Amino acid sequence: MSQHLISLALILSLLSGPVIPSALAQEAEVWTEVLRIGRGGVTDIAWSPTGEVIAVATELGTWLYTPELETIRFLEGGL
Repeated sequence: MSQHLISLALILSLLSGPVIPSALAQEAEVWTEVLRIGRGGVTDIAWSPTGEVIAVATELGTWLYTPELETIRFLEGGL
């Protein structure tokens, strides 16, 4: 169980995106995405009822992982 908690902490640290200062956020509406680095800031994490899938909701969408933290799929469409 503690290995799973360490794994989830690692996911959180790897998936958290950079914070954009409010001065830049006001100008962000005129920017076009050219490159995506990271996986978006984490907003929620949940285990499937069977325990076979971890769902990590981010600002960009939802990432699905195995308990061994192998990526299963990305479902685009975040906040």
